[in-house]
Amino acid sequence: MKPTTQRSLRPAAFVLLLLLSAAAPAGAQEIKEAKLPRSPLGKLAASYLQAFNSGSRDALRDFIAANYSEPALRDRSAETRATLQWSFYRSMGSLAVFRAEEPSEDELRLWVRTRLSGEWMRLSFSAAPGKPLRLPGIVFEPVLCPSRAACPARLSDAQVVAELTSYLDALSASDAFAGVVLVARDGAPLFEKAYGASRWQAPNQPSSRFALASMGKMFVGIAVAQLAEQGRLSFQDPIRKFLPEQPRQITDRVTVHHLLTHTSGLASFVDPEGYSQVQLLSAQDSLPVFFRKGLSFEPGERWQYSNAGYITLEAIVERVSHQTFSAYIEQHIFKPAGMTDTSGGLSTARDLLRFSSALREGKLLSREDTASVLRGRIQTTWAEARYGYGFAVQEAHGQRIVGHAGAAPGWNGQLDVYWDSGYTVVVLADRDAPVAQRVAVKLRDLLNRR
Repeated sequence: MKPTTQRSLRPAAFVLLLLLSAAAPAGAQEIKEAKLPRSPLGKLAASYLQAFNSGSRDALRDFIAANYSEPALRDRSAETRATLQWSFYRSMGSLAVFRAEEPSEDELRLWVRTRLSGEWMRLSFSAAPGKPLRLPGIVFEPVLCPSRAACPARLSDAQVVAELTSYLDALSASDAFAGVVLVARDGAPLFEKAYGASRWQAPNQPSSRFALASMGKMFVGIAVAQLAEQGRLSFQDPIRKFLPEQPRQITDRVTVHHLLTHTSGLASFVDPEGYSQVQLLSAQDSLPVFFRKGLSFEPGERWQYSNAGYITLEAIVERVSHQTFSAYIEQHIFKPAGMTDTSGGLSTARDLLRFSSALREGKLLSREDTASVLRGRIQTTWAEARYGYGFAVQEAHGQRIVGHAGAAPGWNGQLDVYWDSGYTVVVLADRDAPVAQRVAVKLRDLLNRR
């Protein structure tokens, strides 16, 4: 059985097409706004910011209708996109540009702060193929405060909780967030609160269960590392060793390490057609679908997020352990960690805290192998993140954070384990991405001011 933990449409960066009136939030320092480049893409970005900052849904709709590519508008109408972006404006406020980078004439990145909520975002603009200049979308990523000079003064734990409470109350009041947020230090909760109602209209509780989606990749990474620890497989094994019936032109070239680090070249199947093909199949039955598509690039050549790679790893765990994947992780991860409320791709904030504690305490892997799994091995396309074996790894103003995001329609989550300082942050939401990442990154800025 293939659990829903792997059925994510997108990880931590989200193409939302997107966000931004109000004075700066209390305690926030004013920033000197950067000038946008006078290139065609820079001028288009300036027009977008003007539309967004106007607070007018009509202005957003008109910009999108005039400047998005035909494929993007076929996928989702200008009216639908404008309504979504206007909802973000209402919870975040207008955007102030802190820094602009233009790696090429077809790419532009802006670091911005939201004036109402004080959050930091990175906007990525790119040119769609062909002429005239059109946008395939705008990528918004929650990011850390880009410099100490731009961040407010240090905070106590009590001040962190007070700022977080104010922030979440505002998000919930605007219906931008519903779910559970837990912040713990050395395993003891400092903050734990539920907001809003679930998709079934039941009030959320701290014990409510939420879909994990790609957060389940952490369990895959641990499972594979456990089998390697036992000598039953090697990270450098070509996957033909476990999948002899699949095409050798792929399985001879792809290793377990490639699958774990998203460098295999297997497709991600985030497109609706690919997703619908495999969502009801077991891990074993999904394999022909993945391998029929071939490789997008030579294994090890670059990083490209791949859900297919992780479902292939589930199939390998099943063949090596002679258990279903769900049975394996129940016995070897959930039970040792005390995760009694986790099953079928659903979990609670408390269970994810238990998972982080078990990871720290060496209950799942030896200390040496835990360090190996959590080592950032390759740079990702996500802001400031590297990838280990099932875990994203980031350095935030000197603090090392490991964990993973998850997203599926109507669900969004984030686990951040502050490996050196002892904090754990769990955000589980009954809303579309990237609201959990917004909350988690807000907490990164708050906790980095401890």
